[in-house]
Amino acid sequence: MRTWDDYKNYVRSVSPESRDEIEKCEELSHILTSALQGLHNCGLTIFSAGKTALYNTRGKKKKHTIKESK
Repeated sequence: MRTWDDYKNYVRSVSPESRDEIEKCEELSHILTSALQGLHNCGLTIFSAGKTALYNTRGKKKKHTIKESK
């Protein structure tokens, strides 16, 4: 197999379950790509978004801001 698409097509041909798994992975990759693009458009990184989410789950009452390094 020469390309990633060749491999995906091969996996799809192996069984219906494999085909479904590849299709789910492709759907999730589109969702993840959109989410990452949204972060990028807001000037955020995955690290800063994760840090903010972690901080917010600890029940802190103070407003926390993250300074992005540029």
